[in-house]
Amino acid sequence: LQVAPTMEVEPAVFAISQFAHAGSLRDRAFWQQAAGVLVPRVPEMNGDMLGLAANAFSRAGVPVPALMRAISDRILADLGDVSVRSLTLVLHAVQAELPAAPEQQGSQIESQKKLVSQVGGHLSGRLREMNSQDAALFFSSAGAKGCDPSSAMSELQRQDLAALQSLPAPAIAQLVQAYARMSSKEDKVLQGLKACIVAQLASFPPQSIAMVANAYARLGLLDREFISAIASTATRDLRVAEATAAAAAWPSARGGNFGLASGTPPSPARGATAKKGYDKAYDHIAVTQLLNAHAKARVFHEEFFLAAIDWMTPARLSTFDAQSVANALHALAKFPELHNSGENLKQLRAVFATFVPEIRQRLREFKVQNLVNMIQAFSMLGLREPEALLAEMLGELLQRRAEWNTQDVANLASSWARLEQWDVIAFTALAETAVALSVRAFRADELATTLNALGHFAAAQKHSQAGLPTSEQDRASAAVLVAFRAADDRLAEAGAFSKTKAFEVALLLNSYAKVQLVDAKFLPAALAELETKLEKEPLWEAAASLVLTALGRMGRLSPPSLERQLCQLLMGDEAVWSRMDIVSAVGILNALVRLDAAAHGATLRPLLTPLLRRLLAALGGRGAAEASPRSGRAPPRLTTRDRGWDSRTLPTAVDAVCLLACRCGSRACPVCGDLWRQCATALLERVPRVIGQDLASQRQILQALLAVFHLRLSARDGGDWPAPPSTLRLFRACLKASEGLVTLDGLHSAAFEASPGDTLDFDAVAREVAEVAAASASWFS
Repeated sequence: LQVAPTMEVEPAVFAISQFAHAGSLRDRAFWQQAAGVLVPRVPEMNGDMLGLAANAFSRAGVPVPALMRAISDRILADLGDVSVRSLTLVLHAVQAELPAAPEQQGSQIESQKKLVSQVGGHLSGRLREMNSQDAALFFSSAGAKGCDPSSAMSELQRQDLAALQSLPAPAIAQLVQAYARMSSKEDKVLQGLKACIVAQLASFPPQSIAMVANAYARLGLLDREFISAIASTATRDLRVAEATAAAAAWPSARGGNFGLASGTPPSPARGATAKKGYDKAYDHIAVTQLLNAHAKARVFHEEFFLAAIDWMTPARLSTFDAQSVANALHALAKFPELHNSGENLKQLRAVFATFVPEIRQRLREFKVQNLVNMIQAFSMLGLREPEALLAEMLGELLQRRAEWNTQDVANLASSWARLEQWDVIAFTALAETAVALSVRAFRADELATTLNALGHFAAAQKHSQAGLPTSEQDRASAAVLVAFRAADDRLAEAGAFSKTKAFEVALLLNSYAKVQLVDAKFLPAALAELETKLEKEPLWEAAASLVLTALGRMGRLSPPSLERQLCQLLMGDEAVWSRMDIVSAVGILNALVRLDAAAHGATLRPLLTPLLRRLLAALGGRGAAEASPRSGRAPPRLTTRDRGWDSRTLPTAVDAVCLLACRCGSRACPVCGDLWRQCATALLERVPRVIGQDLASQRQILQALLAVFHLRLSARDGGDWPAPPSTLRLFRACLKASEGLVTLDGLHSAAFEASPGDTLDFDAVAREVAEVAAASASWFS
């Protein structure tokens, strides 16, 4: 500082640069004084000195606006006289000082933006002069936040594509990353570079391969052929890394020869050697970015995913940062192919278990989005274990509730609902935050997802035995209601459904049905909009189930045209019924009963025959969650993705089937004939194996048995009751179900005493049980 004003400018700048590269000098006062010394000497600097000076202060991380402005003015006076190396260094340094927030303006900021624009445009015409480092630095600066790169990008569009294709691999990766940061889908450049990238993949370092894949995925341009080429290259390199590690550990690491016939160590795959002097070692960032790119593009490459899973050993996981941990879990959970069978699910859950120590160790390092994405990943696999970890993640999120955005609220709510974790404090926070953020800020899919989860929570609260203070439950109920009312005000506005999809409208209808808001203002407009959308946008069977369930719950007369559309959708393809899961089938049946679809002439009546056949076919196999009510061991809790015939679906199905009523007496009728009796018998026979201690489930079975008794067995009018062989079997099933519920007397009492808030009248239940049991026994004898 003492000699710089009088010494030659070149050694002065060189000395400053050495201090910056050493990295140990953190005294801001020194850097600010040094900048003050150099400002009057900027006119003495040539091109290289300008870049070196700007880069020094950028590396030190100390803003020096007066010096940067002097350097900018000097450079803009004659851009052609400055080397590309100096220009890229200056561009990078000035861009680093630009504020990310666009509202921060001023003469100084405008001067810096002017430099970025002009220098960026100038450098775009000098690509052939750049080496790999210059090009990578230029493109990373051009795509960074806070600057307007339009001049540079516009100039790039005018460049010969061959000039861009001749760039080194890191520079190409930075170029496509710059387009991704600007959300610029420039087909001429990006599509033109694909063939070049594929041809040069062998020369791309792993970090550049991951950057390319992630950039194209963010822009929605990552087609299957392109990602497959990238994934194949990555798979080969990861397998080489595994083979090399195994060879290095052979044979002491595992005390064997890894199943090889000879005593030679394993060797890398053929053709997998990298170019000389080129590092092909993958790190956690490259691997997880590639996983994330596949997840964004929704393209599953089995070999790559398996290679990545093998690569992510506990030793390597210890090197992961918080972002990589979250990216890996989220990407692995995205693809059903990895967990669509019992064995696959078991293996992937084991992989998730290896991440648990890393999550705990880095819990406070995760961003809010990371935590939400990890909870979402656990929910997709139905993982409630370890409960302590999920509780810790939720606790961390609640502490940082002020950082939540609309996407966080929607994803967290749906994940917690998927896991059936009805935490009152969590859902109260979600409902209150949704209102605080303003429901107008939510995208259509986010709003539908959030309300659907809140609706499930409200329905679950009716049967909750958590024993929470009444004040907390009241606050939760009030918060949910306020959120639904606020959303109703928005949805009732003109044009509210212009950007929604048919499934989202169906989800909204079902959500309001769950909370029994049958007076919602938006409902007429939603039903009309759904009719319009169905004409252009086919609705899949799960959404049809939602619509029918909503109409049934709310007791609304649905428009005949809408019923016809739903009926045509479900009847138009026989494959619909074979691929329909049990939960959807039971939901549709329950809705049809509420909508009186069994009545002759009802628009929806044709759905009964294929629906009862589907249930009968599903009853032919072993139930997904059967457990003896007398075993003393509660059946495992299953999420919707796992659930078959369990203590929720079975009672609902039994109740719905037994409430179907028709007086025609025809054997061909789906309600009066053999199909109904076979389905009802099979359902009732399964009751003793599935129903446990749940009061609500037992209540549904009792109601179903009473319906059979009053509507079928003791009927004195409405036609004859034929007695084929299946009738005796039905009576026996009724008797067994009745006797099974009677033997649960002690369980009823214990559960009732443990839940004083439950409104179930046990004496009345006992009388109903006795009536049904006596009637069934009488008819049987």
